[in-house]
Amino acid sequence: MTDLDPAGRLYEQFGDAQAFGVLHDYLEAAGESVRREGGAVVKSVGEGLLASFMDTAAAVRVALELAGRDLSGLRPRVAVHHGPVMAATINDRLDYFGSTVSLTLRLTQRVGGGEVVLTLPAASDPEVAALLRERGLTAEVLPDESAGLLHRIAVPMK
Repeated sequence: MTDLDPAGRLYEQFGDAQAFGVLHDYLEAAGESVRREGGAVVKSVGEGLLASFMDTAAAVRVALELAGRDLSGLRPRVAVHHGPVMAATINDRLDYFGSTVSLTLRLTQRVGGGEVVLTLPAASDPEVAALLRERGLTAEVLPDESAGLLHRIAVPMK
């Protein structure tokens, strides 16, 4: 799940039309990053998107890429969680539901722009740990009532 921090400032700074252009370009580029890593965009949500991956490390690669971007002074914040979902076709489109989705949506609020938060199931993946070591990134461990331990990573801007 991605979100822009703080998205409201985008509309205040540029007005609706220009802000939508910035947001549209971001969502298009983010969707391309997701697809390039073998994921699928499920839907846009506010000023971000929900994507699904079969490979947790691929999701984290995309998360790190997106969090490192600057969008007219805004930085994406990204949450990655690993768990089961319920899938249903609504209005001729596949959509995901359940506690995994709900938790992931809430977790973007636990970090600021330019940060990625991983739940323990995502952070404990051996390929994810290797990826973070390879990139020289360390995580701050945070307790969370609903998710257990979270791993927050500050991503340098590209």
